[in-house]
Order: sequence, then structure tokens, then C-alpha cells
Amino acid sequence: MDYALFGERISGAFDWYTKNTSDLIFTVPVPAGTNFTNLVTTNIGTMRNRAIELSLSAKILEARADGLG
Repeated sequence: MDYALFGERISGAFDWYTKNTSDLIFTVPVPAGTNFTNLVTTNIGTMRNRAIELSLSAKILEARADGLG
């Protein structure tokens, strides 16, 4: 969502998102003797990232179009 106030002198945006990740592959250690190596590459699960982002911009000093400011 974007917003602007006071004739666009203050503006910004508000963002919200969710990202779901599945099939995370990772190498994990296993007990000796159960495989040819002590490490196995396997699926360790899923992960969810959520975020809120807020941005703000302001024009503090700006000349007016009629030349008076």
C-alpha cells in the first residue's frame, strides 16, 4: 500500500509478505557404520518467512511552483 499526505510532501509505502520454502536440503551427520560416509544429504523440512516493511519519505524544503517560496 502506498500513501501520500500534505500534497505529496510526506509519502511512503507499507508492504507485507509471506514466503514459504519447502524441501530444504542439508547435509547432516549420521552414526558411523550406517552408511559409506558419516554425512547424509537429506530433506530437513520447511521454513516460513514473514515480514512487514514500512518506508517514509519527506520533502522538507521545496520551492513552490509560483516562485513565492
